[in-house]
Amino acid sequence: MTISDSWLLAKHDLTVNLSTFSQCMCLGDIFDSSTNELIVADFSQYFKNIHSNLGGFEFKIKIFKGTKFIKEVPYFEAPSGIIPFKCKGNDKNCLDLAIAAGPFIYVYRKLSSYYKYTLPSLEPNLDEFKLWEQAREGNLTPEELREKLKQIGSDMHKLTSRSIRYLQLPVNLLHQFFNTYRVIPLEKQTVVTCLTKMSKQHSGPNSWDCLTVGTESCFIYIYDCVTHNNLCEVALPSVPVHLNAIGSFDIDYHILVTCRNGIIYSIKRGEANAKVYVETGSQIIGLLRTEKAVIVACMDQTVKGFSLEGRPIWRVRHSCEILTIAPMNFNSSNNRNHEIYYIICLSDGSVQIYCDQHLCDKCITWIPSTQNTTSEDNNSNPSNNITSGNSGTIKVTETGQNNNQSRKLIDYHLAKPDPIVACCFGKYDREINTLILVSQAGHMLILIVKRTANFIPMDVISSRTIGKLDNLNIPKKSNLFMNLTTREQLNAPQMYRQFVNDLRFLKRSISSTFLNMLENYSNPIPVSGYGDQIKLNVQVQGLGPEFTLICEIVQIKSNTMSTLNGLYILILFNASVYHVNPVLIPVATIYPCFKYRYTSSITLIHETINEEEIKVFVINKQSSKPIISSSVKMPISEPSTE
Repeated sequence: MTISDSWLLAKHDLTVNLSTFSQCMCLGDIFDSSTNELIVADFSQYFKNIHSNLGGFEFKIKIFKGTKFIKEVPYFEAPSGIIPFKCKGNDKNCLDLAIAAGPFIYVYRKLSSYYKYTLPSLEPNLDEFKLWEQAREGNLTPEELREKLKQIGSDMHKLTSRSIRYLQLPVNLLHQFFNTYRVIPLEKQTVVTCLTKMSKQHSGPNSWDCLTVGTESCFIYIYDCVTHNNLCEVALPSVPVHLNAIGSFDIDYHILVTCRNGIIYSIKRGEANAKVYVETGSQIIGLLRTEKAVIVACMDQTVKGFSLEGRPIWRVRHSCEILTIAPMNFNSSNNRNHEIYYIICLSDGSVQIYCDQHLCDKCITWIPSTQNTTSEDNNSNPSNNITSGNSGTIKVTETGQNNNQSRKLIDYHLAKPDPIVACCFGKYDREINTLILVSQAGHMLILIVKRTANFIPMDVISSRTIGKLDNLNIPKKSNLFMNLTTREQLNAPQMYRQFVNDLRFLKRSISSTFLNMLENYSNPIPVSGYGDQIKLNVQVQGLGPEFTLICEIVQIKSNTMSTLNGLYILILFNASVYHVNPVLIPVATIYPCFKYRYTSSITLIHETINEEEIKVFVINKQSSKPIISSSVKMPISEPSTE
């Protein structure tokens, strides 16, 4: 598995064993700590019990902070949606947490129970109601009740959750369930299928939110989080699956609802009924909205774009099934046009970044294990970690200290790809642009966008004419401008002579510095006379006291290019300040047009306020002089928290 150069791998946890969906993952500051936590609904224990034919139903809400798991909340109903929201009277930066499970919406404040919304009850099936009444009076045995429920249960959606659960139980648990629930009056309660939020008063940062809920009974409810009242309800022709709401309830709002019949409905303020917005012609996997379009991922392996009025404008067909789609609000100075990107996770294990119909980046790409070469294993012995997953034995190869010859940040071999089934993007901990991924095998990956990343469409040619210059901003003819212009006209010869003198001094300084580099062998490119041309790039990563020194070697293109053998990397440092391991790194055979990457760990053993310099040399057995060298200044270490 390869990761794009635009991303940094912050964590790859093989032991977390998560099973979730994108609707059950969110990021938010729920502890008023000024950092966002990751909230995930975990279904792994539930699926394990189902596969083992156990009767237990157990779900967990897990909270992660940074790279650590901090807390979990058990549930006995399957969560269908998790979302953080603002509530009036709460702390300015702290968010409440809404969890939809069964017929209830649980609200937590700093992860303590705060309120519970209950969906309106429905009238149960008359035949089903009579059967449970006979059971309450003792006229039916558990086995007879089950047989008669099967006869009327051809349409399972018409039965209550109690009857559906009763039909799914194994025989040894029938009597216990029968004796517990037959004395309780039968009520038919709907369940939540989707959940989102919408501003109550205005779209500003100080406005509180109201919850928008879709139910199995084909209704949309809007709840006020302050008064806890039902503000509005709208009936739908089919069961809602996804919600997207913009605007504010008191002023104007627009809700898009995807339903199980493959149709998107539109709900606006002042309209009593939902209107057909788009007919996609296929089941819908996900929905998101940008400033220019509505983007829908479908089960026919296509991503379709519609205008805000509902007209189809583009379509992208993928080579394999789409598993999930998520918005990507990329906040960076490189995103000057404030483009809204979205993330597509495919069944072949790849994760791609799109802007409208244009591919911008391949975040993760899977490579079959048969294509992986064994040259790395022959040159060094990186640390291997063997773990057992759902798809078989997994061989995980971490980045070696002495041999890292490719841009792969993580490489583990499976019999088949491990696709991503859930993802979310946003501010996590103190990082603004963070992507959290959960794979089908239960692994969790945390990726951070690099500061220099710029997601530009790969298949688009810029419409800007080459060589066309923008109009210059000519200053106004103020008194200051006129005085400076007159001064330049009168003193033009003196200004020219001063410019020429400054240019000569600059050229002399550059020549002197370059000569000094050649004499001290401190230039990053080897001097002429050594036939094999190589280039050395050195950088330091880390905040301290632990640093990572990264050395990249590449053979420069020339007319006579051949392989290089017998090279070493030597690191010179101040031993009273730093400890470096390893100091001498053997370099593998260098082939043309390949980048070879090596790392060394640096530990600060004595704090200093000065910027120490570390020199890196590439040496050869046959020469007493270094072939190439480079120097890097170490950053001042942050104080240790231990």
